[in-house]
Amino acid sequence: MQQFTHGFGNIFYDGALLTLTEIAHRKKDRYTFNPAILKHDEINRYFQELSQLHPLRERFIIAHMHWNIGEIVVDDKNHAQLLIIDSLGNKLAEEKYFLKEIIHHFSKHFQNHTIYVSKDLRQNSPMGCSIFALDDLRHLYTVETYLPKVYSGLFDYLKKTSDVTEEKKITIENKTISYFPCQLPLSLERTRQNENLLTIISQRHIENIHPINKRKDLAKDSAIQEFVEVKNKKGILKRHNKRLENQLLKMAKNNEYFLLHNSINMIKEYMQTFTLSGLRKRLSTCSNSINVIPDEMKNKLKCFLQKLNDFDNHSNGSLQLFQPVNIPFKILKNSIKDAQKKLEMPEVKIYEILQQIEHAVVDFQKTLNPFQQEEFCLFLQKLDLTIETLQKPHWLNHLLMRPDRNNIFKI
Repeated sequence: MQQFTHGFGNIFYDGALLTLTEIAHRKKDRYTFNPAILKHDEINRYFQELSQLHPLRERFIIAHMHWNIGEIVVDDKNHAQLLIIDSLGNKLAEEKYFLKEIIHHFSKHFQNHTIYVSKDLRQNSPMGCSIFALDDLRHLYTVETYLPKVYSGLFDYLKKTSDVTEEKKITIENKTISYFPCQLPLSLERTRQNENLLTIISQRHIENIHPINKRKDLAKDSAIQEFVEVKNKKGILKRHNKRLENQLLKMAKNNEYFLLHNSINMIKEYMQTFTLSGLRKRLSTCSNSINVIPDEMKNKLKCFLQKLNDFDNHSNGSLQLFQPVNIPFKILKNSIKDAQKKLEMPEVKIYEILQQIEHAVVDFQKTLNPFQQEEFCLFLQKLDLTIETLQKPHWLNHLLMRPDRNNIFKI
């Protein structure tokens, strides 16, 4: 625990393993958190392992003298996209650290590729890259939830917000490789250690009007809560963003609670799932790492969404009359429409779609009056659902996966 209670610069490989395990355990009912943690000499082998599979979507964190993270998506045509996030920005990462090495290893194993690297310097403190990386990695799993709908996903956001004229070229072993410096979504910008954050938020006109977290805060409101006034060496008051320090404190508390309430043997075994050997085992024993929707599941889900979309036309239309004053009604309708759109994209995880629909359905049914509740229950029964089913985690995933449901979801 001392790695998390003595300020920045004290987190090592084993401390990061513990943190990843704690996050995965705490978030298991919301989403699957399954990144790989890599030592410096494992970077090439990691990309080599992934190059054998497509389509896929994976995230990773590199724990070395300098820490950074990444996400890789490979579509069904074997086109690979890589995002590297470095708290020092692409210039320092390229000049002083091993950005070139990561890009080199990636390009060896994925010939058809597009590479993005975060361009801005967010870290002002001399140490702290490890906590930046761990916090960024956690948010990579939810970032698409809070992107404006004009972006179909994270890599669509990167493509549309990057300037092609800023393309960088690096030469490694007589091979020239290009990458695009990119901005990060606001949910990942909030740890930036200077006042420029508030200016950046004000300039992001598409993003800054959308909620940034599950509390529905806007980016400015979420960010400004973490600012405090401190005196610099000249005695002048300046605003300082404490978000990163606060995130480190939260990690310490969460890890302490996790250690106190779980057996050491369970934790040690769980920790191994995030190592490179754990990744190999996951890739060889299950298809969960290939985060795309199989055709059979896609067809079932399409049919389910078509039927679910008709809920307001059921029976005498009492649910339709509820529309003008019921925000969850509109959210559910929009969620169905958004899910149908995402189903046509190769890089979207099925769990993300299921989670979105599950939450929208549950939130909607909670707002109904007794008569509307009865009408909604009758409609759900046609989809083999009950209110009790809705209270169970991952109910839609289980329903769609059950083999005896083929007759219900058959197109």
